[in-house]
Amino acid sequence: MNTETFKLIKISEFRKKYFDEGSAPSVNSIKKSILLGELTGKKIGTLQYIVLDNKFFQTDSTIDELYEFDSSNQVVEKHDNGLSPLASEIFAKYA
Repeated sequence: MNTETFKLIKISEFRKKYFDEGSAPSVNSIKKSILLGELTGKKIGTLQYIVLDNKFFQTDSTIDELYEFDSSNQVVEKHDNGLSPLASEIFAKYA
């Protein structure tokens, strides 16, 4: 039996919640990410939802090196010491 829990969120809400104003990908880009398997989606009637499951909350190891997150996935501290040269370069460029 699969005990994984998940939550559905409208694409419009997903864009507001997980991206800063002006930085959110377009609705079409998000739908393309669903088609490519980068995000998990579910269509109910005419509405498309993002599935917030364990796969969604897995992070890239480079992101884990750069940031520390609290239980609600908000950045609480940036790390810039002890990083690989590539991670340091990325951090300097986007921090």
